[in-house]
Amino acid sequence: MRPAILLAAGFRPLFLLAALWAIAPTLLWLGAYAGGLDLPVAPDALRWHAHEMLYGFALAGVGGFLLTAVPNWTKTPPPRGAALGALCAAWILGRGAMLASAALPAALVAGLDLLFIPGLAMLLSPPIMRSRNRRNYIFPVLLGVLFATNSLGHLDTMGIVQGAHRLGLHLGIGVVLLMIVIVGGRIVPAFTRNALRKAGASAEPRSRKSTGKLDVIVCGAALLAEALSLDPWIVTISAASAMAILGWQLLGWQSRRTLHDPLLWSLHAGYLALVLGFAAQSVAAAQAIGAPLAASAILLPSTALHVFTSGAIGIMLLSVMSRAALGHTGRPLRASRSMALAYLLVIAGASLRVLIPWLAPAQGLLGVIAGGAFWSLGFAIYLWAYLPILLTPRADGRPG
Repeated sequence: MRPAILLAAGFRPLFLLAALWAIAPTLLWLGAYAGGLDLPVAPDALRWHAHEMLYGFALAGVGGFLLTAVPNWTKTPPPRGAALGALCAAWILGRGAMLASAALPAALVAGLDLLFIPGLAMLLSPPIMRSRNRRNYIFPVLLGVLFATNSLGHLDTMGIVQGAHRLGLHLGIGVVLLMIVIVGGRIVPAFTRNALRKAGASAEPRSRKSTGKLDVIVCGAALLAEALSLDPWIVTISAASAMAILGWQLLGWQSRRTLHDPLLWSLHAGYLALVLGFAAQSVAAAQAIGAPLAASAILLPSTALHVFTSGAIGIMLLSVMSRAALGHTGRPLRASRSMALAYLLVIAGASLRVLIPWLAPAQGLLGVIAGGAFWSLGFAIYLWAYLPILLTPRADGRPG
């Protein structure tokens, strides 16, 4: 491998870092939660784990995708070389600071951790604004919101805005989920349509345009209502509305016809997890107000949280990271058997993390351990399968 290859396109280093950070904080958290491992993090291991899975793992995956997609959307050269290297260095500095946060001044930790998002926005915003394609203006805005939500957590840790951590975390998760709604609504039906046409199928997935921007508005309102802890009736109705509109979309996307192609059905599975997350959120909120239909489900808000995070975010990022790396290195869009297994392991991990504590609360620890082990193993398989792809030149000889 030539060192320059790693910095030839944003997906190469950031997908690699995302996969590494899907594994490391999960295993360290399991060691702290189940084995008494003493992590040098502040204020505690639980908050560190939640922060790193969002602002470390998920944001690296999102950044790698956007640095690959935005140049395609705007017909501009992708960031590479020194600029990309500096961005990755900012991400690494943030992760190191967070991992040693108990031994460092909180202000220094915050400063280092907050470097990555502005750096990413600086690389993405100019081509988006120059292209004058208004549908992509939302991404710099959402990155700005993520910077604010991450700042809230640090302000809480520094004792400046007490109690802000939960709000920052839940709003940050909501922003990433909203990105999945937007991007997933574009790519899932488009990739499915292309595959069905190539196979000669007459059926086509329903266009996302059938709902206009309603899906984004409704989902954004539901996520905001939950993050702000609004009246449970508002959370119940808004989450149920989001579930309905996303479910209606998914029903029109010909999911059954994708079961032969892991690169496709994994995308559909990730979007399905969004639908299930809103369903769980609605039921949990309804249970809080004593609705009889929901009372038997015994769902907690944390159930929906993990359907969203380990389910929707984890599955969708793994699927996008595997597909994009193949397509942008000039390789055929075919998932290997090992990657099909990786998708199933992440789905199984997310399912165990949610179902065991829900159905057998006394075995909650088993659910956390088994779910985390399966989930991280799926990303370990990705790392093993994709290292040669991410660290070597494109198969077709083109730059990138």
